[in-house]
Amino acid sequence: MTKQNQTYRAQYHALIKEGIKDLYFLKGDNLIGSDNEGSTDGIHPNDLGFSRISEVIEKKVNEILSKK
Repeated sequence: MTKQNQTYRAQYHALIKEGIKDLYFLKGDNLIGSDNEGSTDGIHPNDLGFSRISEVIEKKVNEILSKK
């Protein structure tokens, strides 16, 4: 996990501890897939990568909304 991701996660947990409700953390691991086809250079998503990211986010949002 990168230092930046550790910082995001720490801030998320701090806000939850403060009582912030309806705050969600989506791990970024493997959002664009692991076949190296989802990015132009191994880092920056291409069209396929963005499509994969949106599918993961959509699934999580639908899961959250179905509980409300």
